[in-house]
Amino acid sequence: FCVLTISQNSLAARALDVARETDSIKVEYYQTSNKGLVRVKGCNQCSKEVYTFTKKPLITRGGQAIPFEEFMQEYWKAQYPTLLLDIKTLSVLSIHY
Repeated sequence: FCVLTISQNSLAARALDVARETDSIKVEYYQTSNKGLVRVKGCNQCSKEVYTFTKKPLITRGGQAIPFEEFMQEYWKAQYPTLLLDIKTLSVLSIHY
């Protein structure tokens, strides 16, 4: 009985985001609209070359959250960044490197 209960609960869970690993990224942010884009390079899993965001994504460097403004000054140094995308819209939720 316990196994059946766990299995049923697991089936009800759905992923809310999807991860995409890249070799490098280029980020553009427009303060006037609070929107931006992330151009990906070297991403075999990516269905697009450009992903967008409509609010500043959460940024994590080495497991520590950093301000978006700090990330914008150094994003090109990020080695093998991972994008977490909304599963429905494919908009960028967070960037980890």
